[in-house]
Amino acid sequence: MGIVAGLALFAARCGSIDTERQPTTVATVERQRLVRRLDRLAWLLDASLPIPFTRYRFGLDSLIGLVPVVGDALGALLSTSIVVGAWRLGAPWRVLLPMIGNVFIETIVGAVPIVGDLFDIGYKANRRNVARLIAYLDDASEVEPPRRWSALLVLAVTVVAAIFLALTLLALAIVWSAVTALIN
Repeated sequence: MGIVAGLALFAARCGSIDTERQPTTVATVERQRLVRRLDRLAWLLDASLPIPFTRYRFGLDSLIGLVPVVGDALGALLSTSIVVGAWRLGAPWRVLLPMIGNVFIETIVGAVPIVGDLFDIGYKANRRNVARLIAYLDDASEVEPPRRWSALLVLAVTVVAAIFLALTLLALAIVWSAVTALIN
């Protein structure tokens, strides 16, 4: 037995080396990188900026949402990228559907001026979605490979929701301007 092998055996017996640990594969490293990127994006969108003199934080999603129609649609698309990332990691529909629901709720309620922006600060759909994904990945023994049709469905549902939101807000703006014109 060589010196290196003897030291490794000694260290393993002393408990400083985990001999049962599975080797890290390239796929595992890539998955961990993607989860870190999604977590960072969720933090940026939901919690990157502190509210002075409080323990509360908000993110760029709340600031982007201040721009009528376009901001809410952009926020929905950014939030959808987290759902698409979860799909790429093999999350099943039982994980993806609640994530889509969170994005939809945040987009619809967030479209209401002022109240929606305050809702965005408290609801933090992106942080919820990443937490759901991480909980699934921690519990999953085997992750399903993503299917092409499901990605298209996730993307289609989100795009339709964003378009619906934009058209609804545009219609409300037209009605509001017509009512204010009649009053004046």
